[in-house]
Amino acid sequence: MAGAQVAGPLGAPFQPNFTPASPLLTRMYGLHAAVLPIVLVVLLSLHLWLVRHLGVSAAGDASTPFRTHLRPLGGFALLLVAVLAALAVAAPAPLLAPGVEGLEVTKPFWPFLWLYAAENLFGLPGMLLAPAVLFGFLAVVPVTDRPGTRVAAVTRWTGVLLFVLMIVAIIYAAFAPGQAHLNMKM
Repeated sequence: MAGAQVAGPLGAPFQPNFTPASPLLTRMYGLHAAVLPIVLVVLLSLHLWLVRHLGVSAAGDASTPFRTHLRPLGGFALLLVAVLAALAVAAPAPLLAPGVEGLEVTKPFWPFLWLYAAENLFGLPGMLLAPAVLFGFLAVVPVTDRPGTRVAAVTRWTGVLLFVLMIVAIIYAAFAPGQAHLNMKM
């Protein structure tokens, strides 16, 4: 809720008093189940459109049609979906107790523990800045990762450092005692 106050008008739907008709948990579920997948599909579509019109890589053969790259990409995607579906059937994720508004009793799933660690160590600003640093780095990589330059080596070492920091943060958060993050100071 503190993040909604920081976001200003964009955070209004995440305020508890935004609408009395639907609780905050229901709105958050709707966001994660409907809106975020749509945003992901739009971003992926934009990415594929850019690859089609700008080429797969700057040093690649410009005469190769886009379809030739889609076939192996589609094959790998189908293989990944098949493996993930088999894992989901073989070892389904347990359903936990439903969330209770105003009470924090769980830790997030392991891919998000690094955010939990950032919030444990630095409060709400840490949880907001950690993804900004990661996605900022990912946005800079295509510009700075040019073969044969000194900046490319720095970019790679920075990526390794960020990856190691994420692994350490996940391990820290997995073993750290649970903390209440509601009503934290900014």
